[in-house]
Amino acid sequence: MAVRMCTGSTARLSDGWMEFSSHKRYRFTDILIDEDQRVVVVEGQEAEVQPQVFDLLIYLIQNHDRAVSKQELQDQIWPGIFVSETVISRTVMKARKAVGDDARNQLVIKTLHGHGYRFVAQLEGDESVVPEFSSPASTDQESVEPGKRSRPWRFNGVWALLVLALLVMVSYLIGSRIFDQAPKFERESAEGVSIAVLPFTNLSDDKSSEYFSDGLSEEVMNRLARVSGLLVVARTSAFSFKGTNKDSRTIADELQVSHLIDGSVRMDGDQLRVNAQLIDSSGYQIWSKTYTGELVDVFTLQDTIANDIVSQVRPSLPVDTQEDPIATVPPTRSLEAYELVLRGNFHLQRRNEGPLKRSIRLFEEAISLDDRYGDAYVGLATAHALLPSYSYETQEESFGSAMATIEKGAQFDSSVPIKASGIKSFILMYSQWHWIDSENSFKQALDYNPDNAEVLQWYSLFLSSTGRFDDSLRVARRAQQLDPLSPVVNHRLAIAHLWANNDDEALRYFDRARELGMPSVSIPGAYIILMLRFGEYEKAKQVFNGYQKMLGLDSHYLDAFLMALEDPALIPSAVAALETAAENGDVPRLHLYPLWTYLQQDDRALDAAFGLIQNRPKFNTEFLFSRESAVLRANPRFGQLVQTIGLRRYWEEFEWPDMCQPAGESVVCN
Repeated sequence: MAVRMCTGSTARLSDGWMEFSSHKRYRFTDILIDEDQRVVVVEGQEAEVQPQVFDLLIYLIQNHDRAVSKQELQDQIWPGIFVSETVISRTVMKARKAVGDDARNQLVIKTLHGHGYRFVAQLEGDESVVPEFSSPASTDQESVEPGKRSRPWRFNGVWALLVLALLVMVSYLIGSRIFDQAPKFERESAEGVSIAVLPFTNLSDDKSSEYFSDGLSEEVMNRLARVSGLLVVARTSAFSFKGTNKDSRTIADELQVSHLIDGSVRMDGDQLRVNAQLIDSSGYQIWSKTYTGELVDVFTLQDTIANDIVSQVRPSLPVDTQEDPIATVPPTRSLEAYELVLRGNFHLQRRNEGPLKRSIRLFEEAISLDDRYGDAYVGLATAHALLPSYSYETQEESFGSAMATIEKGAQFDSSVPIKASGIKSFILMYSQWHWIDSENSFKQALDYNPDNAEVLQWYSLFLSSTGRFDDSLRVARRAQQLDPLSPVVNHRLAIAHLWANNDDEALRYFDRARELGMPSVSIPGAYIILMLRFGEYEKAKQVFNGYQKMLGLDSHYLDAFLMALEDPALIPSAVAALETAAENGDVPRLHLYPLWTYLQQDDRALDAAFGLIQNRPKFNTEFLFSRESAVLRANPRFGQLVQTIGLRRYWEEFEWPDMCQPAGESVVCN
């Protein structure tokens, strides 16, 4: 399919100023795309094309000489907004449809696996037309007949200065346009506003009411997060400075934010006194205000504080934010239930077995006081879903309780399914291979709150589990930008770098996660893989031994295994040692298929993998798509494995990963 680009340019002087306009059209076969008029004409009829589909078409055409990555498309087509991989893929699909192309033929837009997309229709007749300049109207101006070009423009000193000024202006505008299209977090860190809401200090005589000051801080944080153009650091990172003596400049530097919000809360019976202050990154106090009122007015007070802060930072925001003032609907009429939810959230954030079980009781008590309190149902579902990660509770029972809680809450509050979509995604991700439902739930969660670092972290894991490593890394980077001091988020970013084969970056973020309090032995698999890549067998052995001891298992087979990695001639000895260890129950079932893979025993590894998928334990499908698993993907049975766990249906619904393609009724991966 041949494409013709027609460019017409005119320029004129008016009142001493240069005016410049350009007109671009792209034509191929029976299709005309007019960039300025923003229309696509097919066989003489104007087609309906969504704005972002049109922008994507134009961007691919203008960059037809190279591949355009998905990350670049997000930055350019959706500046300042995080969109899921599904949105990008479907926009490309719509762009193909608009120009009569499809995913099978790819005559116009081609998918370059591992690189993105490229406009491949051959451009012809691509000529740059030199702008025609004419001097200001005067008595000696030469007339130009319609359809004829004027005489070539001649340089003189005045014209040269005007052209120089024009070039400077054009350069500035191009630079501004590029800057405006930068990702949201890059743009805001450069010229906009990023805020961390620090935990307000509890000045009440009752020190056990700390949950209230923390809750007030978090509620203000949630309200600010809804303001366009304002990046709000996640709770985990902002609250990590609680109880420290670090000064404002140090905190702002560590969080990489332009502003901090700090304050204090004093609660005396039903009376509240709240002091809030806005501080810039240099430690200078920009604004401070004291609020007094009664506990019954706490919801209005939270809105008032948030609106006052927005009014202070609005002039610095990178986008026009003349929005309606923040005005939330009180979530409950029971102040007692509200306090119970604050206390429940306080324990929920501590992420351990005891606090999680305590939060469950508090949320249940809140619901008993107000069975229409949606946030109480969301908190209860979240606590149930997270409990198996910190206790011996079974996923089946806890996940069932969480889903039942969401369903019950939806009967009283229609917002519950949306607010709980993040934790629902988490449940579906770990359930019986509900890939499609999980993807749709993640999309709903990120549509509701695109800057939820915890959901982004889970989504990164989900994406890498489906073989979409580039997208997993993109999402993990965004999560870490929002929650830079979270050990879990940094650990997730390390794993995303590992699967993307950025080994040095993976090590850096593993080290960062450990500095923040997450030891490598807590989730050792990915770190061990990295150590094996670096040839650090002793370090890998130490971590592996520590994990085995924690499980009460013998690791006598490990020496033979590591020696075989250094000398393939010793693989038979390692195979025998691993067989014996497996028979004795010294090898966790989850680790057996990766160990067989390292020893090049692809059939044994696939047997172990098929044995795992029957009851869906935490089967690490990420490893299936790693470079270490190339021997598995070369086995004809690998296609059967990914079909059994439902990945083919997911890929057909959304997009195939770079390394896998359909092959008739089967799947072939390289």
